Amino acid sequence: MSTTTTPTLPISQLADTIAQIWAFNPHQPIMVWGAPGTGKTRALAGQLAALLDAEPSSPYVFVPSHHDPVAINGLPVPDHQTHTTTRYINGFIKRVIDTAQASPTAPVLVVLDELPNASPAIQAILQHIVLEREVADRPLPDNVRLLALGNRATDGANTSPMAKPLANRFMHFTAEPDMQSATAYWQAQGYPYAPMLAAFLDYRPEHFLQEPPRDPDHVCFATPRSWEAFLASGPTPEMPSETLQMLAHASVGPETAPLLAGFHQLAARLPDANAVARGANPPIDPSLQDDPGFRYALAGAVASWLQRFAEDTEAVGHVWAYASDRLSLDMQLWAYRQAMNAPREVRMALIKTPALQEWASEHMERLSKAL
Repeated sequence: MSTTTTPTLPISQLADTIAQIWAFNPHQPIMVWGAPGTGKTRALAGQLAALLDAEPSSPYVFVPSHHDPVAINGLPVPDHQTHTTTRYINGFIKRVIDTAQASPTAPVLVVLDELPNASPAIQAILQHIVLEREVADRPLPDNVRLLALGNRATDGANTSPMAKPLANRFMHFTAEPDMQSATAYWQAQGYPYAPMLAAFLDYRPEHFLQEPPRDPDHVCFATPRSWEAFLASGPTPEMPSETLQMLAHASVGPETAPLLAGFHQLAARLPDANAVARGANPPIDPSLQDDPGFRYALAGAVASWLQRFAEDTEAVGHVWAYASDRLSLDMQLWAYRQAMNAPREVRMALIKTPALQEWASEHMERLSKAL
């Protein structure tokens, strides 16, 4: 699948587009193509579920290539009295149908992941499911939405050509990796190091996504998926740089890991968060002022501190006063935006703090453009 044959959109815009299509035609199946690790399964499906206000367990991710045709189409079971057969339905599909029937007003998002990896026999079964919305002689409830995902042949992934009759049943898009959407998504998941990683990637955006190395022994490289693996491994702003570099090396590779560790060491020389939260105004090492990554490290630290002290109105006020004194307005806007990417309960606590309310009101026009 060539990227020139389908509309190409950033993941955040693509989620909005698909939600709009489904608002008019909720039964339209959508196929999204993209390189491995670019956030199709996690970020795109997660954003779509939120936009749809989907049933809480959505998305339901099903990988057709992991099953044989009978497992998908249902196991025929003879009825000796009627001389007919019925089909025992796949447990995953039964769970989706039961959930959709139990919550008929809530969309249920089903993701057919790695669809091009499926064998021709499985693709033939999926043709019927996608077009007729029926599986194992059972209709899919009206509130089920079908989203298929897959890698392109040009990505070097283990794909099979999609049968033309199956391809013709979908609307097709290509997902473009979107750094801002990815960093916002990571912070919404509550990863402690996410604000600092957002600062590093804004400073060094070329390390957000790398081409898969040609060397077969070079297995670690940067993608949204491998960056999230790094975040999920437990890094914190207080972690020793050697440990953080090791985790980054194992996730995103030997080229990027030392640069992140250097940025982490720079951030470690910033003032103590607890002192700033208590209202102290500690000086910053003058030698840091000339480091090009300093303003990003400080802005990332401020976003992290705001999220950390969100429930303490006084501490948030002290942190923001410190930020207002030390950061340019552009970097204040950046830090505010990142802080507001936090999980909902943290974000709501921050919104209620007088210091941030006053600042946001004063800079509403600039803030609306930045957001």
